[in-house]
Amino acid sequence: METIRKWFQSMNRNTIIVLLCAIIVVIALVIGVSLRKNENSSVGEKNTVQHATAEDYQDVGDSNLKSISTNQKGKEDAWSKMTDSEYNLSMEVVEGGYTGAFVEDGTNDEVKNVLAIKFTNDGNKPVQYAEYVFGINSEPVSFKVTNLLPGESCIVQEMNRRKYRKNDVLELSTRVVINVDELPSAQEQVLVIDNSDDTLTLMNLTNQEIQNIKVFYKNYDESLGCYLGGVTYSGTVESIVAGESITVAPEHFVSGSSVIMGSEILKS
Repeated sequence: METIRKWFQSMNRNTIIVLLCAIIVVIALVIGVSLRKNENSSVGEKNTVQHATAEDYQDVGDSNLKSISTNQKGKEDAWSKMTDSEYNLSMEVVEGGYTGAFVEDGTNDEVKNVLAIKFTNDGNKPVQYAEYVFGINSEPVSFKVTNLLPGESCIVQEMNRRKYRKNDVLELSTRVVINVDELPSAQEQVLVIDNSDDTLTLMNLTNQEIQNIKVFYKNYDESLGCYLGGVTYSGTVESIVAGESITVAPEHFVSGSSVIMGSEILKS
């Protein structure tokens, strides 16, 4: 300390002023870099309800309606259980309909006795997208399934909230099913962690900034023993700087019930 004091005393006034200005500039630069780093790591997050359409996929295959069979012994129960042998999907109408939150459009409105079908993937490939349109007395009713893994089931509510009626008969009119080898995953670039408090932490594992990271998830209902809704929810983070992480609270995400189905980095 004595040496430093003597060094300052030996300096003239102008030299000291120049030195102090240089120190102030360095401090300002450090603060600026720090603020920029925080800005890049604290971007907002967007939430959407994901229901793709057939136009989102190039290869939708042929719709061989003859592959749909029922357990019918008479007209009354012709539509209660069906099997699509072409795509290994089985369907069973929920007796009495579904009462609870309407999840297919993300509103979670309370509904009663909505027509619903339990879809089960009996195949060995994920169903990325499926849409079945039936007719009831010439009135169309629609059911959409997204991101259903092999061996899993989901209860899908009729998209227009049609009420369940015991004597109605469903007649299949059209359907599109897209199977994939695996669902999208960016796990080598981004680590997704469930923090057990309805939030997710996304960590950039690369040495470059990553933009437009989407995480998608479905909600599992223990009381039903399957996923509730054909819907897949998704949240998108705008950017994460290299080696950094960001914590978000996606809409409809509930720790312990929500299951991460995958992630992907969207093209800008």
